[in-house]
Amino acid sequence: YTFPDGFLWGTATAAYQVEGGIKNDWSTSGLDAGKAVEHYERFEEDLQIVRKLHNNTYRFSIEWSRIEPEAGKWNLKELEHYRQVLKTMKKLGLTSMVTLQHFTNPIWLAEQGGWENEKVVEHFGRFVEFVVKELHADVDFWLTLNEPLVYAFKAYDSGEWPPYKKDRTAALKVIKHELLAHAKAYRIIHQIQPTAKVGFAKHMTPLAPSFFLNPVD
Repeated sequence: YTFPDGFLWGTATAAYQVEGGIKNDWSTSGLDAGKAVEHYERFEEDLQIVRKLHNNTYRFSIEWSRIEPEAGKWNLKELEHYRQVLKTMKKLGLTSMVTLQHFTNPIWLAEQGGWENEKVVEHFGRFVEFVVKELHADVDFWLTLNEPLVYAFKAYDSGEWPPYKKDRTAALKVIKHELLAHAKAYRIIHQIQPTAKVGFAKHMTPLAPSFFLNPVD
């Protein structure tokens, strides 16, 4: 196979998967990631490995609970950490894809009803505006939400993820709020960075029929 010039080969992570030391709605619900792989402290070493693997792109998420541990209160130290991650990527020639919400949420947001509460749209917009104003100069791609349908159904329909609900109506309400939050974030990002490339990460499951001549399959 051949790929066009500029094709993006990348590695993707979520903050809660790799950073360690995060307190959010998952860590308080029986899914504490603990130290994870200490990417928070070792990001420079990890990014060099990404480059050695001949990747030219890295997708990572900014942990909302680090940046806004209390509603409307910003942690500038944590913001600076992510700025250094982006600066390091730029030095290594890595294209940056930044995910603004990758499944986990601040504890204060969960206590307000999380993504079931329509106020989440405004809360997410406030977070996006703050982060994008601060970091947009070093970001190539913005992803508002990671796999929104996966989150809605795993957390609110099948009950496998916090808040462990099994309520189809709640899941559909969450999807509505995710759609509104994505649209709001999209507009905010383009107001700050008119030429920004903005989307969301969609989970795709390719399916093939067991027997292609069988209409039921």
